[in-house]
Amino acid sequence: GSLVFLHHDLDAERAMEGLGGEPPECLIVYRAWTDICTADRPLQAFDSPIGPRGRSAGPLPNVLRRYLESLPTGLRDVAAVAAVVRAQRRDRSRRGEVLTRVPPLLQRRMSERVSAALLASLEPARAEGARQRVEFSLRVVPVGESPSVEGEITSRRIQLRLSLSPTWLVEVERLGFPIENGTMLLACRGQRAAGFCWEHDGGALRPRLAFGRCLRTEGGWSFTEAQVPPLDLWWSIKSA
Repeated sequence: GSLVFLHHDLDAERAMEGLGGEPPECLIVYRAWTDICTADRPLQAFDSPIGPRGRSAGPLPNVLRRYLESLPTGLRDVAAVAAVVRAQRRDRSRRGEVLTRVPPLLQRRMSERVSAALLASLEPARAEGARQRVEFSLRVVPVGESPSVEGEITSRRIQLRLSLSPTWLVEVERLGFPIENGTMLLACRGQRAAGFCWEHDGGALRPRLAFGRCLRTEGGWSFTEAQVPPLDLWWSIKSA
C-alpha cells in the first residue's frame, strides 16, 4: 500500500498547485493511488478493462474511473492485487475463511502473461530442435498460498499445471524478469528466487526446478542459479 516518489518534493508541488499552477502528474498519481488503496473498493471495481487510450470500457463510478485512468498500467495491476489482499484479510477476520475469488480480469491478465513467459522459456530448447508438445493450465490461488508446478511427461507431450498467486504480477512480472536466461521465475523474495528451466536431452524436453538469486543490474535484473535456502514451492513432475 506504500507508493514512494523518488526525486519529488510533493509538498512543494502541492504549494505550486495552491498558487494556481496545474497539478503535476505525480500528484495526480499519488491522489489516485491513495484513494484506491485506502477506500474499501469492492473487487468488482477492478473488473472493468481500461481501453487502449486509458478509457474504462465498463460501468465504473466516475471518481474511480478517473483514478484508475490516472494510474500507469503496472500500478493498476498492483492496485488490483492489493484489493484482493484486503478482501482476503477482511473475509478471514469475518468468517475465518480465505477468499478464493480473484477478479476475472486479473485472472485473464495473469493467464496472458504467464503464457507468454512460458513460451519464451521454451525458445532456447525449440531452437535446438525439441519438438514435444507442451500444454499448460494456470490456477490462480489465494494470496499467501505457495506456488506449485505439477505435470506429466511422455515422449510426445508435456502437461504442466501451474498454481500462482496474483502477487506474481507484482513480485515477478512487474519487476521485469519473468524470464531470465531461459528460466521462468515463479516466486521472488528479496534476492532469492525460484523457477524452472528446460533440459534438452536427445530431442526430449524436461522442466527442471531452479533456485538462485535475482540481482539488479544496469540493464534491469539478472537471475543466477545458486545454493540458497529454497523458497516454498511444490514441485511434482512425473514421467509416463
